[in-house]
Amino acid sequence: EIDLKSIALQISPPENMSADLVALVVGMVTAVVGLAGPTGVDGGSAPFCVGPESCTLSGVCGQGGTTCLCDPGFVGPRCASLALSGQMHTVITNLPAHANGTTVGTVWGGHALADSSGALHWYGSAIKDNKPLGAWATASTIAHARANHPDCTDSGSGSSACTASAGNATFSLDNIVLEGDGGMGWAGGSLHGVYLVQNPSPWANQTDAWLIYFTGFTVVDPLASRKIGVAYAPTLAGPWSMWPVPLLTPNTNMTAVDTSSVSNSAPFFDRDGTGRVLVAYKGLGVAAPSKPVCTDGSGRPCIFVAAASHWTGPYAHVTANAGGAVMEGEDPTLWQDSRGGWHLIKEHYIDGGLGGVGGHCVSQTGLSDWQCTDPSTWYTTRVVLDGTPVTLGQRERPQLVFNSAGDPIALYNGVRIASGTACFNAVMPFNSTALTQ
Repeated sequence: EIDLKSIALQISPPENMSADLVALVVGMVTAVVGLAGPTGVDGGSAPFCVGPESCTLSGVCGQGGTTCLCDPGFVGPRCASLALSGQMHTVITNLPAHANGTTVGTVWGGHALADSSGALHWYGSAIKDNKPLGAWATASTIAHARANHPDCTDSGSGSSACTASAGNATFSLDNIVLEGDGGMGWAGGSLHGVYLVQNPSPWANQTDAWLIYFTGFTVVDPLASRKIGVAYAPTLAGPWSMWPVPLLTPNTNMTAVDTSSVSNSAPFFDRDGTGRVLVAYKGLGVAAPSKPVCTDGSGRPCIFVAAASHWTGPYAHVTANAGGAVMEGEDPTLWQDSRGGWHLIKEHYIDGGLGGVGGHCVSQTGLSDWQCTDPSTWYTTRVVLDGTPVTLGQRERPQLVFNSAGDPIALYNGVRIASGTACFNAVMPFNSTALTQ
């Protein structure tokens, strides 16, 4: 039996192949992999599909249970892979200096959304004072950049047309919206790991209509005890206020794993309209000489999910306290599909961190029984960037944006080209055919 998926993942076009030819090859392989349904456990046509779990909660059974019919945005025999176009576009590199003299050396992560007037707003991590990405734990801030884009005019918040094509817009630094105050508090130092989300159940005065989750660092020994905080604003343009206390702190249950630090958060509000929010995050335990999985210094972090009835908390360390199997990896993106199932994609590290790949995990409840697919759904370092085939040295901080139907339409990443040192933000739209099937 030919494993088309494995073949697709191993494709590495030669450096001198034209961008058009690379895109054609990627598109053809994606189409073949997406159309080739599984043949059943015996390699024939025996039914294998018994429910959404058989299709990674990303499709439904068809043809008498012998195939999966994938939801928009997903492909593959069991609908586990993101239907990405293979065409990546630069969104933001080093932002130009602001009028107040602020300079930004590196941007990392984040994504852009559109407001009702047609303006695109990007929020992400910005390393100030022209420092490199390596200063993320000591010099990172939360930055806002904006741009106008013709596809965004009167399109409404989160429009698929403009958020998926943000690489065609020219962003300029609006301001550093939040940074550490240099004091001795939990977020006196660096603010990193920025994740923008709309609040579907804001207060009556709408002052918390938009939220930014982030990781706060102390000035002294910043890596010792990272915590997750939030800022809130009435509009995408701000103004932003920091909630005075961290939302999620290291676990006080010393039998759990996430007792040293929590970081890299990804929130998503339950579609039931109650205001309940789930947050996927990276959790680490106290360093140990043997460096077991999920502990400081192991190089093998783990992802957990916390929950609260309101964004202000309190948050329960649900999956960490439950024990059992853990999800290795970091930098999650979390969402709930239209049928109520929960998904996350992540960076997944194997062989002690030597082989980085992307994973797709699913759960019916979001708080238990998370199951991860073969870790191969979105991560590839061979892409067409702004029309040129390149090899990426880093591709991290995955953040998805969705259309009004809840379908994923674009993937944002923090990236670095293998042959260079500059880090920047980039977006890759999904295949348009995968969104209209």
